[in-house]
Amino acid sequence: MTPLASSGLVIGCRLTVWTMRIDNEPYPAQRHLLACLGESEDGVRCQEHSGERETFEDAKRWAAGHTRLHPDHRRFSQLSELAWVMVPDEEPE
Repeated sequence: MTPLASSGLVIGCRLTVWTMRIDNEPYPAQRHLLACLGESEDGVRCQEHSGERETFEDAKRWAAGHTRLHPDHRRFSQLSELAWVMVPDEEPE
């Protein structure tokens, strides 16, 4: 029961060792969203966000464009959805 740095989590279950890892299958797609954390001079939080993007690079391009339009909006929060899969070392019987 040891967490792995980049491969996920390894657990023992009913005499089978399972590894949880990011699912590299093409479906479902990864989704990324960046939301601006900037505020106006009166302290109102910016409500703009990138919308769901298929790649993090696309979301970062949106953030760069948003900062170009609003130079004081430089901080963003990230929401990402990644598919994970449990894989047995040996297929259970």
